[in-house]
Amino acid sequence: MPDDPDRDDPDFSEDLAAERKSFEKGDKAALLRTLWLCAAHRLPLPDWAGDAIGFACFAAWDGEIESWDDVFGKPWGDGQRRRVQTQSRSIDVWTRVRQLVGEEGAAITNDLFDRVGKEFGLSRSIVSRLYYGVDKHWKVFRQMRGQTS
Repeated sequence: MPDDPDRDDPDFSEDLAAERKSFEKGDKAALLRTLWLCAAHRLPLPDWAGDAIGFACFAAWDGEIESWDDVFGKPWGDGQRRRVQTQSRSIDVWTRVRQLVGEEGAAITNDLFDRVGKEFGLSRSIVSRLYYGVDKHWKVFRQMRGQTS
């Protein structure tokens, strides 16, 4: 099974750039996602995120914020709850795709994503996004431990 070169970003620079762009457009949760990404993969915190955290801490110490929701956004803003519920199925989707590849020798194609999507009540594009999102992290996780495949 060949790797998708468009999905190979072991340093997560594309993810961090996307989070920065989201943050600059007003998505406060992008800062929290950036903190998690850096912590989970032992990455240095980008300057923009460090600056934002620094400003937030000073604002908190000065009593200028009422809650951390002011800094990171509410956990379930408009439309976010549904997105999070879908995202929470990503491990199950990835596991099912890998199961079908292993048991049936299925190729990772749009047809497979359609099939898994029907099982989970999701569209092919969402299944693909969820699968490749988990797969990217899985590959990095295995590389960090000196494992392959």
